[in-house]
Amino acid sequence: MRCAISALIMATVAAANVSAGNLVQNPGFDGDITDWFLHSDPNMEVEYSTEDASGNPASGSASVTNHHPEAATVKGLSQCISVVEGFEYRIGAEIMVPSGQGIAGFGGVTVYWYGDPGCSSYITGLLVNSDVTGAWTSVVDYRTAPSGAQSARVYVTVHKADVGGSLNALADDVGFEPVLFHSGFESGDFSGWSATIP
Repeated sequence: MRCAISALIMATVAAANVSAGNLVQNPGFDGDITDWFLHSDPNMEVEYSTEDASGNPASGSASVTNHHPEAATVKGLSQCISVVEGFEYRIGAEIMVPSGQGIAGFGGVTVYWYGDPGCSSYITGLLVNSDVTGAWTSVVDYRTAPSGAQSARVYVTVHKADVGGSLNALADDVGFEPVLFHSGFESGDFSGWSATIP
């Protein structure tokens, strides 16, 4: 019986890590891009798109176009979220770079950690991205909030690798979630598991 129960537990947690819920407001852009802060940058364009990663006609995505004359990254829209230092967070999104644009680059989610509640005292940052064109692609990473972190700003970003031209990318289902239990099955880290049955 113990073996059967252990196997059931293993099968359950192997499917996914357990989180406390998404901290992003309007992560799926359900009908609009409200709850997101739009950054003022003449080198980009942000708008709501009816393209949805799950094909839901009642929802959509955020469309960010990078018009920067140089090879550069633009931060389209973002949210400032309270965090706890030392906590692990799951960061992810569904990203699509429409095909046929003729410009190299990628779309993604950038996270900056800050040492104050209002996202102003920068500590460090990271990027999860996709350069796959013509299809929705899941991007996911797990990171621990650094020492002193009190907030994080989650950006939808588009990086253009070429000089000149424009690159568009869509983002949907943006996630920033504290992880309650990290199974290790995705990373191959089994240090939290024991082969001994009590």
